[in-house]
Amino acid sequence: MSAILTDLSPLSLAVAIKGNLYAFFQHLRFSSVASIHETAGVFRWHTAVAHPWFNGILCTLPPDEHLAELAEESIAFFRSRAVGSFTWWLAPHLDTAPWRAQLSPLGFRYDDQTPGMAIDPAALPPLDARGLAIQIVEEPHELAAWATTFSRGYGIPETMAPSFLSLMESMGIGLPFRHYLG
Repeated sequence: MSAILTDLSPLSLAVAIKGNLYAFFQHLRFSSVASIHETAGVFRWHTAVAHPWFNGILCTLPPDEHLAELAEESIAFFRSRAVGSFTWWLAPHLDTAPWRAQLSPLGFRYDDQTPGMAIDPAALPPLDARGLAIQIVEEPHELAAWATTFSRGYGIPETMAPSFLSLMESMGIGLPFRHYLG
């Protein structure tokens, strides 16, 4: 996200969190270890991280008459790479009903429970009052600690940790990413 969010309503926060996640997916195009395919309204990524979040599709346009073709081709693509499961994401402005109608018969299920967190920084007590110091990740060993923390926090299995760290290292430390350790 490039703008500072001022609308802190639950809907606005949910859209901002999803937007941030989708920006991450699209930034995978700069990774030397990710495979990317992009067409109008469709962004597909594949990585060595055997977790559905790191293998998927993001659609930003409503479905068209070629959705069945796209779905079949995408399933074949991920199967050919031995991906156990992948995600199909929709931009927040899209109506999910037409997507569900076409993707559900293929085995997809709608789930809007991906975790996201947000807080108004003004609501936090001063950091030093809690004995917490926060630092920006700037060194490779700090990125490794961050990746371990992220993996544990989001329930990513330990077996996937090396490929997750490799993916994150491939995109570099620093902007546009900003990772923090506390």
